[in-house]
Amino acid sequence: MNTNFPLVREGQRLVFPSLIFAATLVLCLSFANTLRADHSPKECYEMIGNPQVDSPEQHHAYYVLQSESNICGQRGNPDANYYLAECYLSGKTGEGGPDYARNQHGFPPNRPEAYKLALPLYENAAKFDHVPSLLKLSALYADGKYVPKDSGKSFACLVQAAKLHDKSALDRLSTLYSAGFSGVTDENQKFVGLEALADGGYGDAQVELSKRLITNNSQSDFDKAKALLSPSADKGNSSAVALLKEIESRQNAALADAQKLAANEAAQKESAAKQKVLDDEKAKSDSKTADVLLSVFALAFIGSLLLSIPGIIWGLKEKVVVYNGNFDLMLSFLIPVFAVLAFPDFGFGAGISWTLKVFSVSLLLYSIRRSFVANQSIGKTIVVVPTKFVLTGLITVCGLFAVGGTLAGLEALEKKKNKEALKNFAAGAAGAVGFFNLKKLIGKLVKVSPTQT
Repeated sequence: MNTNFPLVREGQRLVFPSLIFAATLVLCLSFANTLRADHSPKECYEMIGNPQVDSPEQHHAYYVLQSESNICGQRGNPDANYYLAECYLSGKTGEGGPDYARNQHGFPPNRPEAYKLALPLYENAAKFDHVPSLLKLSALYADGKYVPKDSGKSFACLVQAAKLHDKSALDRLSTLYSAGFSGVTDENQKFVGLEALADGGYGDAQVELSKRLITNNSQSDFDKAKALLSPSADKGNSSAVALLKEIESRQNAALADAQKLAANEAAQKESAAKQKVLDDEKAKSDSKTADVLLSVFALAFIGSLLLSIPGIIWGLKEKVVVYNGNFDLMLSFLIPVFAVLAFPDFGFGAGISWTLKVFSVSLLLYSIRRSFVANQSIGKTIVVVPTKFVLTGLITVCGLFAVGGTLAGLEALEKKKNKEALKNFAAGAAGAVGFFNLKKLIGKLVKVSPTQT
Protein backbone atom coordinates (compact mmCIF):
# COMPACT_ATOMS: atom_id res chain seq x y z
CA MET A 1 0.00 0.00 0.00
CA ASN A 2 2.80 2.45 0.77
CA THR A 3 4.19 2.08 -2.74
CA ASN A 4 1.13 3.95 -4.17
CA PHE A 5 1.57 7.11 -2.07
CA PRO A 6 4.00 8.82 -4.50
CA LEU A 7 1.49 8.42 -7.37
CA VAL A 8 -1.29 9.88 -5.23
CA ARG A 9 0.84 12.83 -4.28
CA GLU A 10 1.76 13.32 -7.97
CA GLY A 11 -1.91 13.33 -8.96
CA GLN A 12 -2.70 15.89 -6.29
CA ARG A 13 0.05 18.16 -7.62
CA LEU A 14 -1.51 17.98 -11.18
CA VAL A 15 -5.07 18.77 -10.11
CA PHE A 16 -4.51 22.41 -9.20
CA PRO A 17 -2.81 23.47 -12.51
CA SER A 18 -5.51 21.66 -14.46
CA LEU A 19 -8.22 23.55 -12.61
CA ILE A 20 -6.45 26.84 -13.33
CA PHE A 21 -6.16 25.99 -17.05
CA ALA A 22 -9.86 25.03 -17.28
CA ALA A 23 -10.94 28.22 -15.53
CA THR A 24 -8.73 30.29 -17.82
CA LEU A 25 -10.20 28.57 -20.88
CA VAL A 26 -13.75 29.18 -19.68
CA LEU A 27 -12.96 32.85 -19.07
CA CYS A 28 -11.38 33.18 -22.52
CA LEU A 29 -14.36 31.56 -24.20
CA SER A 30 -16.76 33.68 -22.21
CA PHE A 31 -14.80 36.81 -23.15
CA ALA A 32 -14.70 35.74 -26.81
CA ASN A 33 -18.46 35.18 -26.87
CA THR A 34 -19.01 38.57 -25.25
CA LEU A 35 -16.70 40.16 -27.82
CA ARG A 36 -18.46 38.36 -30.63
CA ALA A 37 -21.81 39.66 -29.45
CA ASP A 38 -20.59 43.22 -28.87
CA HIS A 39 -18.43 43.79 -31.95
CA SER A 40 -18.98 43.34 -35.67
CA PRO A 41 -16.29 41.77 -37.89
CA LYS A 42 -15.33 45.26 -39.05
CA GLU A 43 -14.90 46.47 -35.47
CA CYS A 44 -12.82 43.38 -34.68
CA TYR A 45 -10.63 44.20 -37.69
CA GLU A 46 -10.16 47.77 -36.47
CA MET A 47 -9.23 46.52 -32.99
CA ILE A 48 -6.43 44.28 -34.33
CA GLY A 49 -3.18 46.21 -34.58
CA ASN A 50 -4.64 49.24 -32.81
CA PRO A 51 -2.12 50.35 -30.14
CA GLN A 52 -4.96 51.86 -28.12
CA VAL A 53 -6.52 48.38 -27.67
CA ASP A 54 -5.04 45.95 -25.14
CA SER A 55 -3.17 43.00 -26.61
CA PRO A 56 -5.51 40.34 -25.12
CA GLU A 57 -8.51 42.12 -26.63
CA GLN A 58 -6.77 42.24 -30.01
CA HIS A 59 -5.97 38.56 -29.75
CA HIS A 60 -9.60 37.72 -28.97
CA ALA A 61 -10.79 39.98 -31.80
CA TYR A 62 -8.63 37.95 -34.14
CA TYR A 63 -10.03 34.73 -32.64
CA VAL A 64 -13.59 35.96 -33.28
CA LEU A 65 -12.80 36.65 -36.93
CA GLN A 66 -11.24 33.22 -37.32
CA SER A 67 -14.09 31.38 -35.63
CA GLU A 68 -16.87 33.22 -37.51
CA SER A 69 -15.15 32.83 -40.87
CA ASN A 70 -15.29 29.04 -40.58
CA ILE A 71 -18.26 27.88 -38.53
CA CYS A 72 -18.49 24.08 -38.32
CA GLY A 73 -16.49 23.72 -41.51
CA GLN A 74 -18.90 25.93 -43.47
CA ARG A 75 -18.19 29.24 -45.17
CA GLY A 76 -19.31 31.23 -42.16
CA ASN A 77 -19.94 34.97 -41.93
CA PRO A 78 -19.02 36.76 -45.23
CA ASP A 79 -17.90 39.89 -43.35
CA ALA A 80 -15.69 37.78 -41.08
CA ASN A 81 -14.11 36.08 -44.12
CA TYR A 82 -13.46 39.43 -45.75
CA TYR A 83 -11.95 41.20 -42.71
CA LEU A 84 -9.82 38.21 -41.76
CA ALA A 85 -8.40 38.28 -45.30
CA GLU A 86 -7.79 42.01 -44.88
CA CYS A 87 -5.89 41.26 -41.69
CA TYR A 88 -3.53 39.01 -43.63
CA LEU A 89 -2.96 41.46 -46.47
CA SER A 90 -2.62 44.59 -44.34
CA GLY A 91 0.17 43.11 -42.26
CA LYS A 92 -1.81 42.94 -39.04
CA THR A 93 -1.12 39.25 -38.62
CA GLY A 94 0.84 36.37 -40.04
CA GLU A 95 -0.21 32.82 -40.86
CA GLY A 96 -0.27 31.71 -37.26
CA GLY A 97 -2.14 34.72 -35.88
CA PRO A 98 -0.90 37.86 -34.11
CA ASP A 99 1.86 37.63 -31.53
CA TYR A 100 1.67 41.04 -29.92
CA ALA A 101 4.08 40.13 -27.15
CA ARG A 102 6.93 39.83 -29.65
CA ASN A 103 5.69 41.88 -32.59
CA GLN A 104 3.39 44.79 -31.82
CA HIS A 105 3.26 45.97 -35.45
CA GLY A 106 2.52 42.58 -37.12
CA PHE A 107 4.04 41.48 -40.41
CA PRO A 108 4.74 43.84 -43.31
CA PRO A 109 1.77 44.34 -45.68
CA ASN A 110 1.31 42.54 -49.02
CA ARG A 111 3.41 39.51 -48.22
CA PRO A 112 2.96 36.93 -51.06
CA GLU A 113 2.24 34.14 -48.58
CA ALA A 114 -0.56 36.25 -47.10
CA TYR A 115 -2.48 36.09 -50.40
CA LYS A 116 -2.51 32.29 -50.22
CA LEU A 117 -4.45 32.67 -46.97
CA ALA A 118 -6.62 35.57 -48.09
CA LEU A 119 -7.78 34.35 -51.52
CA PRO A 120 -9.96 31.44 -50.26
CA LEU A 121 -11.53 33.78 -47.70
CA TYR A 122 -12.48 36.34 -50.36
CA GLU A 123 -13.88 33.57 -52.54
CA ASN A 124 -15.95 32.15 -49.66
CA ALA A 125 -17.44 35.57 -48.99
CA ALA A 126 -18.04 36.15 -52.72
CA LYS A 127 -20.24 33.07 -52.80
CA PHE A 128 -22.60 35.00 -50.51
CA ASP A 129 -22.63 37.96 -52.99
CA HIS A 130 -20.39 39.94 -50.66
CA VAL A 131 -19.68 43.07 -52.71
CA PRO A 132 -16.34 44.13 -51.11
CA SER A 133 -14.97 40.61 -51.66
CA LEU A 134 -16.17 40.58 -55.27
CA LEU A 135 -14.45 43.90 -55.92
CA LYS A 136 -11.26 42.72 -54.21
CA LEU A 137 -11.19 39.51 -56.28
CA SER A 138 -11.83 41.45 -59.48
CA ALA A 139 -8.87 43.72 -58.74
CA LEU A 140 -6.58 40.82 -57.75
CA TYR A 141 -7.34 38.76 -60.88
CA ALA A 142 -6.99 41.80 -63.10
CA ASP A 143 -3.63 42.79 -61.58
CA GLY A 144 -2.12 39.30 -61.58
CA LYS A 145 0.69 40.28 -59.23
CA TYR A 146 -0.10 38.06 -56.27
CA VAL A 147 -2.53 35.60 -57.89
CA PRO A 148 -2.57 34.20 -61.45
CA LYS A 149 -4.00 36.77 -63.83
CA ASP A 150 -7.44 35.85 -65.11
CA SER A 151 -9.39 38.49 -67.05
CA GLY A 152 -12.48 36.28 -67.24
CA LYS A 153 -12.71 35.80 -63.46
CA SER A 154 -11.97 39.47 -62.88
CA PHE A 155 -14.77 40.53 -65.22
CA ALA A 156 -17.21 37.98 -63.78
CA CYS A 157 -16.65 39.24 -60.23
CA LEU A 158 -17.08 42.85 -61.37
CA VAL A 159 -20.31 42.04 -63.20
CA GLN A 160 -21.65 40.19 -60.17
CA ALA A 161 -20.97 43.22 -57.98
CA ALA A 162 -22.61 45.46 -60.58
CA LYS A 163 -25.70 43.23 -60.58
CA LEU A 164 -25.90 43.91 -56.85
CA HIS A 165 -26.13 47.63 -57.79
CA ASP A 166 -22.79 48.62 -56.31
CA LYS A 167 -22.01 52.11 -57.61
CA SER A 168 -18.26 51.66 -57.82
CA ALA A 169 -18.68 48.36 -59.68
CA LEU A 170 -21.11 49.95 -62.11
CA ASP A 171 -18.73 52.86 -62.72
CA ARG A 172 -15.81 50.52 -63.35
CA LEU A 173 -17.94 48.35 -65.65
CA SER A 174 -19.08 51.45 -67.51
CA THR A 175 -15.45 52.43 -68.11
CA LEU A 176 -14.74 48.97 -69.50
CA TYR A 177 -17.86 49.19 -71.65
CA SER A 178 -16.69 52.47 -73.14
CA ALA A 179 -13.47 50.68 -74.14
CA GLY A 180 -15.45 47.83 -75.74
CA PHE A 181 -14.87 45.49 -72.80
CA SER A 182 -11.23 45.28 -73.75
CA GLY A 183 -9.57 42.02 -72.74
CA VAL A 184 -12.86 40.12 -72.47
CA THR A 185 -13.10 37.51 -75.25
CA ASP A 186 -16.23 35.67 -74.17
CA GLU A 187 -19.24 37.21 -75.95
CA ASN A 188 -21.64 35.76 -73.39
CA GLN A 189 -19.73 37.54 -70.60
CA LYS A 190 -19.89 40.78 -72.57
CA PHE A 191 -23.64 40.40 -72.94
CA VAL A 192 -24.07 39.72 -69.22
CA GLY A 193 -22.00 42.83 -68.47
CA LEU A 194 -24.18 44.83 -70.84
CA GLU A 195 -27.29 43.56 -69.06
CA ALA A 196 -25.84 44.54 -65.67
CA LEU A 197 -25.13 48.08 -66.89
CA ALA A 198 -28.57 48.39 -68.48
CA ASP A 199 -30.20 47.19 -65.26
CA GLY A 200 -28.07 49.71 -63.38
CA GLY A 201 -29.57 52.56 -65.38
CA TYR A 202 -26.75 53.35 -67.83
CA GLY A 203 -28.45 54.86 -70.88
CA ASP A 204 -25.98 53.82 -73.58
CA ALA A 205 -26.05 50.22 -72.36
CA GLN A 206 -29.84 50.29 -72.27
CA VAL A 207 -29.96 51.46 -75.87
CA GLU A 208 -27.50 48.84 -77.11
CA LEU A 209 -29.21 46.05 -75.20
CA SER A 210 -32.57 47.15 -76.60
CA LYS A 211 -31.16 47.04 -80.14
CA ARG A 212 -30.14 43.46 -79.58
CA LEU A 213 -33.48 42.52 -78.04
CA ILE A 214 -35.69 43.90 -80.79
CA THR A 215 -33.84 41.90 -83.46
CA ASN A 216 -35.54 38.80 -82.00
CA ASN A 217 -38.94 40.17 -83.08
CA SER A 218 -40.73 38.62 -80.10
CA GLN A 219 -43.32 40.37 -77.97
CA SER A 220 -41.51 39.53 -74.71
CA ASP A 221 -38.26 41.07 -76.00
CA PHE A 222 -40.17 44.12 -77.25
CA ASP A 223 -41.62 44.59 -73.75
CA LYS A 224 -38.17 44.26 -72.14
CA ALA A 225 -36.69 46.81 -74.55
CA LYS A 226 -39.54 49.26 -73.93
CA ALA A 227 -39.07 48.96 -70.17
CA LEU A 228 -35.35 49.73 -70.60
CA LEU A 229 -35.84 52.64 -73.00
CA SER A 230 -38.78 54.45 -71.46
CA PRO A 231 -36.80 56.20 -68.64
CA SER A 232 -34.11 57.39 -71.07
CA ALA A 233 -36.73 58.48 -73.61
CA ASP A 234 -38.53 60.48 -70.91
CA LYS A 235 -35.23 62.28 -70.27
CA GLY A 236 -34.98 63.23 -73.96
CA ASN A 237 -32.54 60.57 -75.14
CA SER A 238 -32.98 60.71 -78.94
CA SER A 239 -31.63 57.18 -79.49
CA ALA A 240 -34.12 55.78 -77.00
CA VAL A 241 -36.99 57.70 -78.63
CA ALA A 242 -36.00 56.41 -82.08
CA LEU A 243 -35.80 52.83 -80.83
CA LEU A 244 -39.23 53.08 -79.19
CA LYS A 245 -40.66 54.18 -82.56
CA GLU A 246 -38.90 51.29 -84.26
CA ILE A 247 -40.34 48.89 -81.70
CA GLU A 248 -43.82 50.27 -82.35
CA SER A 249 -43.30 49.85 -86.09
CA ARG A 250 -42.06 46.27 -85.64
CA GLN A 251 -44.98 45.48 -83.36
CA ASN A 252 -47.46 46.81 -85.93
CA ALA A 253 -45.76 44.79 -88.68
CA ALA A 254 -45.78 41.71 -86.48
CA LEU A 255 -49.47 42.27 -85.73
CA ALA A 256 -50.24 42.61 -89.44
CA ASP A 257 -48.28 39.44 -90.18
CA ALA A 258 -50.11 37.63 -87.40
CA GLN A 259 -53.48 38.77 -88.75
CA LYS A 260 -52.48 37.73 -92.26
CA LEU A 261 -51.28 34.37 -90.99
CA ALA A 262 -54.51 33.89 -89.06
CA ALA A 263 -56.53 34.76 -92.18
CA ASN A 264 -54.49 32.30 -94.25
CA GLU A 265 -54.94 29.59 -91.64
CA ALA A 266 -58.69 30.27 -91.54
CA ALA A 267 -58.86 30.09 -95.35
CA GLN A 268 -56.86 26.86 -95.34
CA LYS A 269 -59.13 25.37 -92.71
CA GLU A 270 -62.22 26.40 -94.70
CA SER A 271 -60.71 24.95 -97.89
CA ALA A 272 -59.77 21.77 -96.05
CA ALA A 273 -63.31 21.51 -94.67
CA LYS A 274 -64.81 21.91 -98.16
CA GLN A 275 -62.37 19.39 -99.58
CA LYS A 276 -63.27 16.98 -96.81
CA VAL A 277 -66.94 17.32 -97.68
CA LEU A 278 -66.14 16.63 -101.35
CA ASP A 279 -63.93 13.70 -100.41
CA ASP A 280 -66.64 12.28 -98.17
CA GLU A 281 -69.22 12.64 -100.93
CA LYS A 282 -66.86 10.99 -103.42
CA ALA A 283 -66.10 8.22 -100.94
CA LYS A 284 -69.84 7.62 -100.48
CA SER A 285 -70.36 7.63 -104.25
CA ASP A 286 -67.45 5.23 -104.77
CA SER A 287 -68.79 3.02 -102.00
CA LYS A 288 -72.23 2.94 -103.65
CA THR A 289 -70.64 2.18 -107.02
CA ALA A 290 -68.57 -0.58 -105.47
CA ASP A 291 -71.66 -2.01 -103.79
CA VAL A 292 -73.52 -1.95 -107.09
CA LEU A 293 -70.64 -3.59 -108.94
CA LEU A 294 -70.28 -6.18 -106.21
CA SER A 295 -74.00 -6.92 -106.43
CA VAL A 296 -73.76 -7.18 -110.22
CA PHE A 297 -70.79 -9.53 -109.98
CA ALA A 298 -72.54 -11.60 -107.31
CA LEU A 299 -75.68 -11.88 -109.42
CA ALA A 300 -73.61 -12.71 -112.49
CA PHE A 301 -71.71 -15.37 -110.56
CA ILE A 302 -74.87 -16.93 -109.16
CA GLY A 303 -76.53 -16.71 -112.56
CA SER A 304 -73.54 -18.32 -114.20
CA LEU A 305 -73.65 -21.19 -111.70
CA LEU A 306 -77.36 -21.69 -112.29
CA LEU A 307 -77.03 -21.53 -116.05
CA SER A 308 -74.09 -23.94 -116.01
CA ILE A 309 -76.30 -26.77 -114.71
CA PRO A 310 -78.56 -26.99 -117.79
CA GLY A 311 -75.56 -26.12 -119.97
CA ILE A 312 -73.66 -29.22 -118.76
CA ILE A 313 -76.73 -31.46 -119.07
CA TRP A 314 -77.55 -30.23 -122.60
CA GLY A 315 -73.90 -30.50 -123.58
CA LEU A 316 -73.70 -34.11 -122.49
CA LYS A 317 -76.92 -34.80 -124.41
CA GLU A 318 -75.39 -32.97 -127.39
CA LYS A 319 -78.23 -30.47 -127.50
CA VAL A 320 -75.70 -27.61 -127.31
CA VAL A 321 -72.00 -27.15 -128.09
CA VAL A 322 -70.26 -25.92 -124.93
CA TYR A 323 -66.72 -25.69 -126.28
CA ASN A 324 -66.50 -25.07 -130.01
CA GLY A 325 -63.18 -26.85 -130.46
CA ASN A 326 -59.97 -26.89 -128.43
CA PHE A 327 -59.22 -23.26 -129.36
CA ASP A 328 -62.47 -22.19 -127.71
CA LEU A 329 -61.47 -24.21 -124.63
CA MET A 330 -58.10 -22.45 -124.55
CA LEU A 331 -59.84 -19.06 -124.85
CA SER A 332 -62.00 -19.86 -121.84
CA PHE A 333 -58.80 -20.26 -119.79
CA LEU A 334 -57.02 -17.19 -121.21
CA ILE A 335 -59.86 -14.65 -121.01
CA PRO A 336 -60.13 -14.72 -117.15
CA VAL A 337 -56.35 -14.42 -116.87
CA PHE A 338 -56.23 -11.30 -119.05
CA ALA A 339 -59.24 -9.85 -117.23
CA VAL A 340 -57.60 -10.35 -113.83
CA LEU A 341 -54.41 -8.65 -115.08
CA ALA A 342 -56.19 -5.77 -116.82
CA PHE A 343 -59.08 -4.56 -114.70
CA PRO A 344 -57.58 -4.29 -111.14
CA ASP A 345 -54.54 -2.42 -112.61
CA PHE A 346 -51.60 -4.37 -111.16
CA GLY A 347 -49.17 -1.46 -111.38
CA PHE A 348 -49.05 -1.51 -115.17
CA GLY A 349 -48.81 1.72 -117.13
CA ALA A 350 -51.97 3.23 -118.53
CA GLY A 351 -51.14 2.08 -122.07
CA ILE A 352 -50.50 -1.53 -121.10
CA SER A 353 -53.55 -1.63 -118.83
CA TRP A 354 -55.91 -0.38 -121.53
CA THR A 355 -54.33 -2.72 -124.08
CA LEU A 356 -55.00 -5.69 -121.79
CA LYS A 357 -58.57 -4.54 -121.18
CA VAL A 358 -59.32 -4.16 -124.88
CA PHE A 359 -57.63 -7.47 -125.65
CA SER A 360 -59.56 -9.38 -122.96
CA VAL A 361 -62.89 -7.87 -124.08
CA SER A 362 -62.08 -8.69 -127.70
CA LEU A 363 -61.29 -12.31 -126.79
CA LEU A 364 -64.55 -12.54 -124.82
CA LEU A 365 -66.57 -11.24 -127.79
CA TYR A 366 -64.78 -13.65 -130.11
CA SER A 367 -65.53 -16.56 -127.74
CA ILE A 368 -69.21 -15.56 -127.60
CA ARG A 369 -69.30 -15.41 -131.39
CA ARG A 370 -67.85 -18.94 -131.63
CA SER A 371 -70.52 -20.20 -129.26
CA PHE A 372 -73.27 -18.49 -131.26
CA VAL A 373 -71.93 -19.85 -134.55
CA ALA A 374 -71.77 -23.38 -133.08
CA ASN A 375 -75.28 -23.29 -131.60
CA GLN A 376 -77.10 -20.94 -134.00
CA SER A 377 -79.28 -19.68 -131.13
CA ILE A 378 -79.12 -16.69 -128.83
CA GLY A 379 -80.81 -18.63 -126.02
CA LYS A 380 -78.38 -21.51 -126.27
CA THR A 381 -75.47 -19.06 -126.44
CA ILE A 382 -76.70 -17.39 -123.21
CA VAL A 383 -76.62 -20.80 -121.48
CA VAL A 384 -73.36 -22.02 -123.05
CA VAL A 385 -71.09 -18.99 -122.41
CA PRO A 386 -71.45 -19.03 -118.58
CA THR A 387 -71.15 -22.83 -118.59
CA LYS A 388 -67.75 -22.97 -120.23
CA PHE A 389 -66.28 -20.28 -117.96
CA VAL A 390 -67.69 -21.92 -114.82
CA LEU A 391 -66.15 -25.27 -115.82
CA THR A 392 -62.72 -23.78 -116.62
CA GLY A 393 -62.86 -21.84 -113.38
CA LEU A 394 -63.68 -24.95 -111.37
CA ILE A 395 -60.96 -27.06 -112.97
CA THR A 396 -58.46 -24.23 -112.33
CA VAL A 397 -59.44 -24.09 -108.65
CA CYS A 398 -59.18 -27.87 -108.33
CA GLY A 399 -55.75 -27.82 -109.94
CA LEU A 400 -54.57 -25.15 -107.52
CA PHE A 401 -55.90 -27.18 -104.57
CA ALA A 402 -54.15 -30.30 -105.85
CA VAL A 403 -50.77 -28.59 -106.28
CA GLY A 404 -51.02 -26.33 -103.23
CA GLY A 405 -52.23 -29.09 -100.90
CA THR A 406 -49.41 -31.41 -102.00
CA LEU A 407 -46.71 -28.76 -101.53
CA ALA A 408 -48.11 -27.68 -98.15
CA GLY A 409 -48.24 -31.32 -97.03
CA LEU A 410 -44.61 -31.88 -97.97
CA GLU A 411 -43.58 -28.74 -96.08
CA ALA A 412 -45.52 -29.87 -93.00
CA LEU A 413 -43.80 -33.25 -93.16
CA GLU A 414 -40.40 -31.55 -93.13
CA LYS A 415 -41.45 -29.70 -89.99
CA LYS A 416 -42.76 -32.99 -88.52
CA LYS A 417 -46.32 -31.67 -88.30
CA ASN A 418 -48.01 -34.93 -89.27
CA LYS A 419 -51.64 -33.93 -88.60
CA GLU A 420 -51.30 -30.74 -90.59
CA ALA A 421 -49.56 -32.67 -93.39
CA LEU A 422 -52.43 -35.18 -93.48
CA LYS A 423 -55.01 -32.40 -93.83
CA ASN A 424 -53.05 -30.74 -96.62
CA PHE A 425 -52.59 -34.02 -98.50
CA ALA A 426 -56.35 -34.70 -98.15
CA ALA A 427 -57.12 -31.26 -99.62
CA GLY A 428 -54.65 -31.92 -102.44
CA ALA A 429 -56.17 -35.33 -103.14
CA ALA A 430 -59.68 -33.83 -103.25
CA GLY A 431 -58.46 -31.21 -105.66
CA ALA A 432 -56.79 -33.83 -107.82
CA VAL A 433 -59.96 -35.95 -107.92
CA GLY A 434 -62.02 -32.92 -108.89
CA PHE A 435 -59.44 -31.91 -111.49
CA PHE A 436 -59.43 -35.30 -113.23
CA ASN A 437 -63.22 -35.66 -113.16
CA LEU A 438 -63.70 -32.16 -114.55
CA LYS A 439 -61.09 -32.88 -117.21
CA LYS A 440 -63.10 -35.90 -118.36
CA LEU A 441 -66.30 -33.87 -118.27
CA ILE A 442 -64.85 -31.00 -120.24
CA GLY A 443 -63.36 -33.43 -122.76
CA LYS A 444 -66.89 -34.68 -123.48
CA LEU A 445 -68.14 -31.11 -123.95
CA VAL A 446 -65.57 -30.13 -126.60
CA LYS A 447 -67.16 -30.39 -130.06
CA VAL A 448 -66.15 -29.07 -133.44
CA SER A 449 -69.14 -27.50 -135.16
CA PRO A 450 -69.34 -28.12 -138.87
CA THR A 451 -70.77 -24.61 -139.23
CA GLN A 452 -67.71 -22.97 -137.65
CA THR A 453 -66.31 -20.28 -139.93
